[in-house]
Amino acid sequence: MPLANVFSKIQISRQTLQVIVTDWAKGAELDTDDVTINVIPEFMQEGMNYSLLVNLYFRSLWPEDDVVKIQTSLVKALQCNLKTPSDEILVISCPVQSGHMVENGDIVKW
Repeated sequence: MPLANVFSKIQISRQTLQVIVTDWAKGAELDTDDVTINVIPEFMQEGMNYSLLVNLYFRSLWPEDDVVKIQTSLVKALQCNLKTPSDEILVISCPVQSGHMVENGDIVKW
């Protein structure tokens, strides 16, 4: 279920996005069908600037080691495929509690 909303100042093609999803899933040891990346292009930003600002959501049941793997593999996939230095990428991680997600019209609990 890890889901990343990527606000991007960098043009990302559909083909590149598919490679990023594959690389992220592989690094996190997940199936590509279990991860999602949404790209929000050309956003406005003031103050401290980042080329990529990511809101990362995942189920709160993940052990800390897995969370680190999910976070770092996402940064690595973005960094490598978009040729972006890590100091241009900010990932804000948001664990989602059981019962705080609706999928297919149903409250999801774990």
